[in-house]
Amino acid sequence: MRALPRTAAVATAVVVVVAAMALVLGPGGVDDRPPTAATEPSPTPLVSPPTDPGADYGDPTQVCLRFAGALYRHDTGIDASARAAQQRAMAYATGRLASAVDAQPDRSDAQWSTWQSHRAVTDPTAANVIDADEQPADGPVDAYRAARVTFTPVGADGWYGPAETWVVFCVLHRDEGGWRVAHYDLDDLGQAVQ
Repeated sequence: MRALPRTAAVATAVVVVVAAMALVLGPGGVDDRPPTAATEPSPTPLVSPPTDPGADYGDPTQVCLRFAGALYRHDTGIDASARAAQQRAMAYATGRLASAVDAQPDRSDAQWSTWQSHRAVTDPTAANVIDADEQPADGPVDAYRAARVTFTPVGADGWYGPAETWVVFCVLHRDEGGWRVAHYDLDDLGQAVQ
């Protein structure tokens, strides 16, 4: 059996994930299973997410691409932690997702410490993983997208960290303000992340 090229493998994985989400969420994108004590959401106050005046919230692909790029755009000279990028990405998220991110503790790791020691920045590029003609049809209020993000941390001292590639799977929800990322998953494509 011949292995699929990397692009075909990623596209196949995206289609499988989208199909699984559709099976769980149903055709309307809503989890219509009866709530149980384990699935009943706890009352979390919603944060009003910021907006990006240059973003087209009417285009779910653009929202996912901007969200994915923001997740990996770091500047250790001004960011207190890696969480700062996640907070900036909330300009493309629902209030519920922004609230969940806001409630997370601020943690740094060894990678962030290395980046800080070199005063590193990242300038990620985000590209749509699935061609428009292969993209599953959007529902009235739900859409699914996947973005490939690549970046290399570059230090002010000339240091270069290892290049990284991630796929960000976006579940988007549309309301009166347009499309927003309601949930996301990350895949490092099997690379050893430091």
